[in-house]
Amino acid sequence: QGDDAAAKRYNEESLAITRETHDRIGMLFAALGQVDDAMSDRDYERASSRAREVISLGRELGLTKDWTIGLEACAYCALHLSGPEKATHLFGAAERIREETGEPRGAANQKVYEENIVEIRAAFADRAAPADAFDIAWQEGRALTLDDVVALALNKSNG
Repeated sequence: QGDDAAAKRYNEESLAITRETHDRIGMLFAALGQVDDAMSDRDYERASSRAREVISLGRELGLTKDWTIGLEACAYCALHLSGPEKATHLFGAAERIREETGEPRGAANQKVYEENIVEIRAAFADRAAPADAFDIAWQEGRALTLDDVVALALNKSNG
């Protein structure tokens, strides 16, 4: 646990330093580290905030793979902050973006992604949603324009 605490401090320090020096790429990677830290703490508000920062920086810098990771982090946070519909929209959109750009998900992220999808499907079932609710929300997410996906992800009012 000491290593985890040290890593979290390092991520916080890295973000502060990169902000001071206006190192946009450094900020993006430090924010990604903080997303992981917040997720491990189940602090979905903080994770969502940092993930939105990753999306903004990644888009600004043209780093599709990285901002798509931020988008998927926002999707998972949305499950906990606003419900399975928004989460599914964001995951569906992220999947389409990955297909269009040829940016695969890393092996470790693939396992987490699959677990997230199972959790989202269970959330729909817990709400006694229609059997096709996930599939409908997924297709709606895939149909979103890039600007609409980013606007949905960056919307702070509901995760």
